[in-house]
Amino acid sequence: MPQAERYAAPKKEKPGKRTLLVPAVQCAVCAILVLSVLALSRSGSALYTAVREMYAAQMQQDYCADGVWTAAKRAARHVLEPVQNAEQPAGAVATIDDRAAVETITSAGGEDIRVLDALQDSTFEAVTVSQEAVTPVQGKVTSGFGYRIHPITGRRSFHTGIDLAAPEGTPIAASYAGTVQETGYTSGRGNYILLSHSDNLQTLYCHLSEIQVETGDTVDAGGTIGLVGTTGMSTGPHLHFELRVDGIRCDPVYVLKGLSYV
Repeated sequence: MPQAERYAAPKKEKPGKRTLLVPAVQCAVCAILVLSVLALSRSGSALYTAVREMYAAQMQQDYCADGVWTAAKRAARHVLEPVQNAEQPAGAVATIDDRAAVETITSAGGEDIRVLDALQDSTFEAVTVSQEAVTPVQGKVTSGFGYRIHPITGRRSFHTGIDLAAPEGTPIAASYAGTVQETGYTSGRGNYILLSHSDNLQTLYCHLSEIQVETGDTVDAGGTIGLVGTTGMSTGPHLHFELRVDGIRCDPVYVLKGLSYV
């Protein structure tokens, strides 16, 4: 009988350098993006918004390793190149006190929140504005800022502003001087106006029966911009009013004086 042949188990091939490089690059890109977003979230609204929108767009793509590297280089350009801000009227400068603790929430108030807006930050910390605000309408606060049971859906949600009850047709005043950044209609907000008062301060007015300004118009503090209504997701005539500082939704009670409550 011939001697039995001995067979050795096949040796496993060592992973190539390219195979190890791919996950290393992916981890590095993720770390860079996370650290960049954390740093930029406090650096300025325009730069943070640009990077956030770019990131959201990239997440819609399906990348291979080369694609990840291309996306990383594109992200680096957004971070390193200066963002050209549109000219803003000289106006109120707002700050959130004591480096406000920000919590990410899913918004569902009296307005129709877009996908990116729903992930924007909100804070309960106090806000200071360099100019005194004009209360947009004289009416009682029927729903405050923060968590609540939604009056229409019956679900627990986060109210991103305050509701001021007033008769339909009541004139609405701009809280600060500024520029009309956006007007429009959605099923949630109804007729709405977004005003920009400086490079970091905005106010939003929802559920209007009539919009009396156009995008690009300059408005004075206390000037009429529209009329109270009940358009959109609303249970009755009122104004939904929001205050935003560096893109963070804040409680308007810190800047509006003499409010009364139901």
